[in-house]
Amino acid sequence: MINIKKRKNIPFFWKKLLDGMVPPIHVGGQDKLSGKKMFGYGKMSGTAVAAISALAENHGEGVQLSSQQISEQRNLSQALVAKVLTVLSQAGFVLGTRGPGGGYRLVRDPSEITIHDVVEVFEGHKDTISCPFGPGWCGVGEPCPMHDDLEKMRESNAAKFKKCHFGVFVGHGRNG
Repeated sequence: MINIKKRKNIPFFWKKLLDGMVPPIHVGGQDKLSGKKMFGYGKMSGTAVAAISALAENHGEGVQLSSQQISEQRNLSQALVAKVLTVLSQAGFVLGTRGPGGGYRLVRDPSEITIHDVVEVFEGHKDTISCPFGPGWCGVGEPCPMHDDLEKMRESNAAKFKKCHFGVFVGHGRNG
């Protein structure tokens, strides 16, 4: 075990993580059955994945969903869903129609859209697994003792997200 108690400037959470007292942190969608966080990215990315999955469920049926409908189906903030849909529209993933009967639909077939594609819009090249010792360690001299393991995890997650597409949601609506 790494003796990090002597190092100053290590956040309390990381000390507990390294001591095995708390599980790794994941931000985003939460599995209601297990209570575990299901998505290791930010809130915007998690909301975008949820919105795309809701639109994929109705893809090909000529149905458009409003931000309100998506937020209700996925138990998310309507304001956040609306904001995310605007970004997804600008990025070319969804098409929005204003007015009565308007809403959003996917521009491409869901099987052509991966989690990686969607997350990339919001996260860009930002690493989701950062150095537990803070910004003054990795990238400045010797990497931290966990660097290689964290890098392997990041690469593994990226490869999986590139294979995971939204076509699996087509026809599997939860509310209909």
